[in-house]
Amino acid sequence: MKQRLQIARGLLMDPPVLFLDEPAIGLDPIASQELRNYIPELAGQGKTILLTTHYIAEADMLRDTIAIISRGRLVAMGTPNEVKQRFSRIGVIEVTVRRAREGLIGEVSRISGVAGVISTGEGALQKLTISVSAGTDAKDSVAETIGADDIDSLVVRDPTLEEAYINILR
Repeated sequence: MKQRLQIARGLLMDPPVLFLDEPAIGLDPIASQELRNYIPELAGQGKTILLTTHYIAEADMLRDTIAIISRGRLVAMGTPNEVKQRFSRIGVIEVTVRRAREGLIGEVSRISGVAGVISTGEGALQKLTISVSAGTDAKDSVAETIGADDIDSLVVRDPTLEEAYINILR
């Protein structure tokens, strides 16, 4: 309630510029969602909004331009898509595997161009998030290594802003 009150106080005088420093901290999920829905409305009214956040998905959702600052230095700036394209050195393959066999992650990790594998889920379905070097087409090698009968889904996607952020700061 204190955070909601602080936000309301900040909006009370209808300022043309809003500084929102970690506005979702301390809010319950419903209030956070309401805030995320309200920020674009405020921007649509012509307000300038400076938002600081450690929630990368929130920055990706609520922005026109983002700036990434590390140790007091501006290390990246642009639209989220520009930052993703310019600074991400990876591509991503997400595979949902049925009946993942022992040692599968090691096998996938040894495929040429694979930079890392993160496994989530247990039991019948296991999700592998495979980072590959930018420009590497490892989809067929991944599918062959896992085996077509054991793949529930396989998607090649662009990296998220969070994945690009991690690459920027490495």
